Amino acid sequence: ELNPKNYFKNCFGIITPDNDSPEKIVFSFNTEQANYIINYPLHETQRVIKSTKEYTTFEITVYITYDLIMELLSYGDEIKITEPKSLIKKIVTIHKNSLENY
Repeated sequence: ELNPKNYFKNCFGIITPDNDSPEKIVFSFNTEQANYIINYPLHETQRVIKSTKEYTTFEITVYITYDLIMELLSYGDEIKITEPKSLIKKIVTIHKNSLENY
C-alpha cells in the first residue's frame, strides 16, 4: 500500500527517481538570503549546520532531481553548494554551458 507521506518525504516537488537514493545537500547563503530560507525552508528536512555574521550553512536530504537543480540555480550567486560533489559538477556544467551562449 502506497503511503504518500513516506513516498514523497525526500522529494523536492513530486518527482521521485526510481533507482536513486536521497542525498545530503549542503549549501550556504549570505545572511540576508539565509533569513528568507530560514523562514521559508526549501524542504522539511532542512536544518542549519553553521551560522556566522556573513553566512549560514544549511543541509537538506533529498533526491537530486531536475526540479531541485532549477531551484538551486534560481538563487544565482547568492548560494554556494558544498556537497555532494556530483551536484556541484552538474551546477558548474550548467553555468559553463550558459556562459557559452554569450
